[in-house]
Amino acid sequence: MPSIKTRKSEFIRQGVFIAPYTSQAISLTDLFNPTTGARRSSLHSGYQNLGLLSSAGDVSARTVTTTAVELWEPEGPMRTGITSDVTTMTIEPQKTNQRAISLLNGEPQHWRILAIAIDAVEAGEIVYARF
Repeated sequence: MPSIKTRKSEFIRQGVFIAPYTSQAISLTDLFNPTTGARRSSLHSGYQNLGLLSSAGDVSARTVTTTAVELWEPEGPMRTGITSDVTTMTIEPQKTNQRAISLLNGEPQHWRILAIAIDAVEAGEIVYARF
């Protein structure tokens, strides 16, 4: 297994990347070559790595709110409808750059956020990506 020193250049794609919502969305084929499975070396223009994060990394949470649809005769709900589905990500950038400052100041803009984590195991790599 390669050492961290020899793999350092491959870690460029690991981290939290942010782009204005008007930037092109990312798909799995944008991250990996569909023929070889190899990771691609760059993202679409507009995506910027936020740099080093606090030791907590990115903390994601999901909150789903449902409402039961009750019927008069049966004893349980006929179905349950989702009324709200919110996913949040909390990050603490440790690098000062324009995007991090924009997030800190709460500028009224929508963002595309991509978090990538890569771990090496004997069988290869495990890649976790969250959009």
